[in-house]
Amino acid sequence: RRAPRCVPWAPMAAARAWIVLGVVLLARCTSGLQLILQPGEHRCVGQELDVEDTATFTISVVGNEHVAEGKQSMVMCSITTPSGGTLMSKKLTYKLETLTNKPQDTGLHNLCFYSSARDVRRVQFNVEVDQTRDFAKEVARDKGHLVDAQLARAEDALRSINKEIDFMSRREQSLKEESERANSRIEWFSMLSIVVLLGTSVVNV
Repeated sequence: RRAPRCVPWAPMAAARAWIVLGVVLLARCTSGLQLILQPGEHRCVGQELDVEDTATFTISVVGNEHVAEGKQSMVMCSITTPSGGTLMSKKLTYKLETLTNKPQDTGLHNLCFYSSARDVRRVQFNVEVDQTRDFAKEVARDKGHLVDAQLARAEDALRSINKEIDFMSRREQSLKEESERANSRIEWFSMLSIVVLLGTSVVNV
């Protein structure tokens, strides 16, 4: 019986590497995503955005070479925020439209298209998200958090010191009361001793 033939690992790894490289190059060569809109169809896509991001929406309706750029495409486009606000709402032409916006809300932003044309329309769009943070604001916010943490620790230390002071005061008061009771007992014992001595002296006389 013949043993099963094994494929060497190195060629398989090389093949996978070429496949991954090809996918990356293909992704870079494409200029964006495309949607096919049937007559009367309404379609939406979503993009998660943060208030610290800067989003650039690039939208166009794809036409043939005989279609003028400024001609109406009968496609309506709108961009809405998670809170229901509208960033853009306009009828698209065959000219490339670009909108750069800094979101006011964090969450899913919807990019919607509606076609009122009698034939199929093809929409091409791309969303570029710049996630560059305002480091000055982040540093200031971090410093504020650090100051708050230090103040909280100082408050905890003060509360602990106050508890210790209260405990020592109560202990001092307790010791004082014990001392007073002991002194009172000594005084009564002394008086009793004097009475006994006087009584004994009287009896002896």
